[in-house]
Amino acid sequence: MINDITDQDFLISMGVGDDVNFEKALSKYVMGTHLYDFSIDTLPDLIENSRFFCERIGSIDSTSLATAVTRVPKSVDLLLKMDIEGAEWDTLKHTEPKTLAEFRQIVVEFHWLENIFNDQYYETALEVLHKLSKTHFVLNAHPNNNGDTLIVENLLFPGVIEISYLRRDSYQIYADALDSEDSICIELNRPCNPNMPELYLQARKFREQLDLETISVGTFSRQGISQSSNELDGLRFQLQALLDEKQIVSQQLQEILNSRIWRLSKIYRRLRKK
Repeated sequence: MINDITDQDFLISMGVGDDVNFEKALSKYVMGTHLYDFSIDTLPDLIENSRFFCERIGSIDSTSLATAVTRVPKSVDLLLKMDIEGAEWDTLKHTEPKTLAEFRQIVVEFHWLENIFNDQYYETALEVLHKLSKTHFVLNAHPNNNGDTLIVENLLFPGVIEISYLRRDSYQIYADALDSEDSICIELNRPCNPNMPELYLQARKFREQLDLETISVGTFSRQGISQSSNELDGLRFQLQALLDEKQIVSQQLQEILNSRIWRLSKIYRRLRKK
C-alpha cells in the first residue's frame, strides 16, 4: 500500500488466519478495523479499535462485501485487504462497481490461476479483473513464489499473485507515472517464501519484445492458382481460393483464441492493466 493512511480511513480485512501483523500495523493510523475469517474462533492477538466477525465471505450463504461495508461508520474512506483462499473470485464477481468504488486502496491475493484453462474459471477471472480496472488501476503486481506455477509456451506464470490497487479518481498522478515506467513498488517486493527463488512478471520495458497478442498463424500461398482461358472462370477460381483461405484462417484463429497461450496472455494483460 502507499503511505497515505489517515484516521479517517477504515480497514476491512477479509482473511486473517494466525497472522494479524498487517492489521496491527495499520491500526495505529486508521479509525478502526473489521476482520473476517470463519476458520478461526478468535483473533490470535488483540488489535486496537477492531471488531472480529467469524463469518465466511462470498455470495451464497456468506457475508458479501456490500454487507461488510454497511457495518462501518458513515463518511469514512475504506481500505480493503482480501486473502480468502480462492473465494475472492466469487465475492468480487457479485460485488457492484459502486461498492468497489468506496475503497481507496485494495490489496487482494488472487488464487487458482493455474485453472485458467477451465472455461468457467477463465470467464470469471476476466470478468472480475475487468470490473476492478474500471474503478481502480494496478499499483503493484507481485507473484507468490510459494504456490504452483504454470509454464506455457516457455512463459512462467504464477498460480497465486498479490495485486495492489488504487482508486482512479483518487490517485491519477500515480496512474500517469505508471503509464511511463515500471512499477514504483518493485524494489519493495519480497519473496513470500524466503527459501524459494522470487518470481517476476515481465518488466514493462520488455513487453514489446514479448508481445503476447501477436501470434503467428503461418503464411498462405496462392501457388497453383492458374489463369483460366476464360477470364470469368479465372476470377471465380481465385475467389473460391480466397474463400477457402479465409475459412482456413478463421479456423486457425479460432484455435488460437481457444489455445492455452492466448488465454494466458489475456489474463496476463488484465493483471498488468494500469
